[in-house]
Amino acid sequence: PHPRLCLPPAPAMSLSMQMNCGAAPTPAILLLLLTHAHDTSALRLAVRPKLWLLDRDGCINADVGSPGVVRREDLHLIPGSAGAITRLRLFAPVAVVTNQSARGKGLLSAAGLDEIHERLRYLIASAARGGLASEDGSRWDGLYVCEDALPSSRKKPAAGMLLEALHDFTCEPSEAVMVGDSWSDVVAARRAGCVPVLLATGHGQA
Repeated sequence: PHPRLCLPPAPAMSLSMQMNCGAAPTPAILLLLLTHAHDTSALRLAVRPKLWLLDRDGCINADVGSPGVVRREDLHLIPGSAGAITRLRLFAPVAVVTNQSARGKGLLSAAGLDEIHERLRYLIASAARGGLASEDGSRWDGLYVCEDALPSSRKKPAAGMLLEALHDFTCEPSEAVMVGDSWSDVVAARRAGCVPVLLATGHGQA
């Protein structure tokens, strides 16, 4: 079956979705390319975003279930995600916003989390075959991690991490797009005032 892309209502931006499975991008229109296997979903936006906010597990890398990726060997990219990130960064910065409660639960060390993100950088760079790297060599422009085991002001579905990113990138909420695979991403986006996009990967497959 083709992937589903659910677009909840969002303020300040007019959104429409066009499914172009296998179609080439239209250069004149900003495209958010969300690829899954050999299918391509194109999200067309009436306003050019100034910031992309991406969830990690289930959006960039495969979701392995609770307690999440706690070993670097368990990290595997979702097919097409590296290329999508590379293309997104041609239009606006990309910031990754991710809950990693395994840290707060004592299941993952700080060094272990750093190793996982270093592997993620490597996998994206290897799969994307080019594109612009940030100053530290990353394939994203910002990384926001909440390590809290219990609900907090930073942990999605709270808006804390998103608000931090908006501040750091001097971006109005209505000019940022939050892309994730769970309703906690959607709720966080709405609370921050950003445009939410729910993917049919990870939890979005349910």
